[in-house]
Amino acid sequence: MNRCVTIAALAAACSSAPALAGSLDFFTDFEFTDTSGFFELGVSPNSVAFIDGEAKSIGAPLLYTSGLNAWMINPGDTGEIVFETHAGTVDLWFRDQSTQASSTLTFFAPDDSVIAEFTGSAFSFQHIVLSGMGPIARITLTNPAEFGYSVIDDFGFSAIPSPAGVAIFGLAGLASIRRRRG
Repeated sequence: MNRCVTIAALAAACSSAPALAGSLDFFTDFEFTDTSGFFELGVSPNSVAFIDGEAKSIGAPLLYTSGLNAWMINPGDTGEIVFETHAGTVDLWFRDQSTQASSTLTFFAPDDSVIAEFTGSAFSFQHIVLSGMGPIARITLTNPAEFGYSVIDDFGFSAIPSPAGVAIFGLAGLASIRRRRG
């Protein structure tokens, strides 16, 4: 099985676009404001829900890899990202605002087992690309700090096609081959 976990530190003053954005089913840089605590992005079946966080700007350039907004988790809270269709690849950047934060970014399988876990840093962004580790059902970002945000920016994913979708695609391919031969 081809497994890929990439962690790259980005100097706080740098700005960079995600490495895989062109090959992902969905991508957002959070360049909008939604402080309701819940929003969904994407188009079914490649939609994703962001729960208990806020897409916004607080005017702190070190908290954004691109643009002026990010998805922010308040001190003492846990934000959750839930995929409508399980993800096979996730590409994101995350960091903490405060050295006190030491956030935890956790990737979960459909059975709620932990696939991977990363600790945040206030000194630089971490670029996480998780691929080939099995289906990813959800992600949590826990901010244990008393002050300062934990943030995710430039988030994208590719869904794992459902077995029914793969079967339909396969049948369509067989029908096409038969038509060419006939």
